[in-house]
Amino acid sequence: THEKYGEAVRYLDELQAPVQNLTAAVWTGDETADYLINSKAAAAEADGVRFQVQVEFPRRTNIRSVDLCAILGNLLDNAIEAARQVPDPSGRTVALTIRRIHQMLVIKVENSFSSVPVQENGELKTTKTEGGLHGWGLKSAQTAAEKYDGMVRAGVSGEVFRAVATLSFQGMEDIHE
Repeated sequence: THEKYGEAVRYLDELQAPVQNLTAAVWTGDETADYLINSKAAAAEADGVRFQVQVEFPRRTNIRSVDLCAILGNLLDNAIEAARQVPDPSGRTVALTIRRIHQMLVIKVENSFSSVPVQENGELKTTKTEGGLHGWGLKSAQTAAEKYDGMVRAGVSGEVFRAVATLSFQGMEDIHE
């Protein structure tokens, strides 16, 4: 049993290795947002979901960490939840792209899905396997985006579900006291 114990410990170390590598990644320069992206990436990988990130984030903006995290957290949770349900493991994907276009920040999350989300009164619903409907928490993402004259739009594009949040930001150097 002593050998088995050693094997188990090594196995756990190997399991934790990718997580440790991930948590070192700096995406936005906002510690909380980076931690959030890294932990969602680790959770996705643990569920067999391929997680891709491409981030080009402006330095020092007026976008508050709490708002950025509300958007990222919601969109990524929804995406991972949907991708996990794809029967073919090789088809489970989530991609996060963050780009700045002039004074606009665009956060795009794309994922594969097994069943097309249903829209009801402009609210996205996803069909759970039990047949019940489960609302997608885009509300808090929307609320956060609206603080920056932004919005969250979501829909299906071919084989991919896409949610896009747009925010107007000011660079801190543009703000004069």
